[in-house]
Amino acid sequence: FTTTATIRVVPFIAQKVMDINAISINVRTTAASTEVRLGIYNDNGLGYPETLIVDAGTVTTTTAGQRSICASGCTTTGNANLPKRIQPGLYWLALNNNSIAFTAWGFNVANMNPVTGFPNTTTVRQVGWTVANSYAALPTLFPSAAAAMTAVPAPVIGVRIQE
Repeated sequence: FTTTATIRVVPFIAQKVMDINAISINVRTTAASTEVRLGIYNDNGLGYPETLIVDAGTVTTTTAGQRSICASGCTTTGNANLPKRIQPGLYWLALNNNSIAFTAWGFNVANMNPVTGFPNTTTVRQVGWTVANSYAALPTLFPSAAAAMTAVPAPVIGVRIQE
């Protein structure tokens, strides 16, 4: 990721009622004293994140591999905000990092097809949003004036569904 204190969101489509009981990233290159905050926003009906559904908390990026947040049995446990029930629809998985010294798995934007109805041409593929925001708890309302994520790797943010 190329900047700190920046929220990046990527779309997630829930096709049924789901209970999300974990959220995670996969750290490739570690760095001392770094962490990532993860969460989920709902969509405003126009392809833009709106209200925070869950601020799941943080995972450290000082160890490589899958870093997960959940109520129990994960890298970071004891999160009272999970599991979280969501209804079918479009959601936005959010990441905010406090350092650019680490790397995490990301999607190559040039090879992605947007799923939210954004223009898809050979030169521009909008696959998410990015907006400067202090590194702290995720804001209740997603900040306005975010830029389209078109040229940087889109973060791979995973969720685990409780069955």
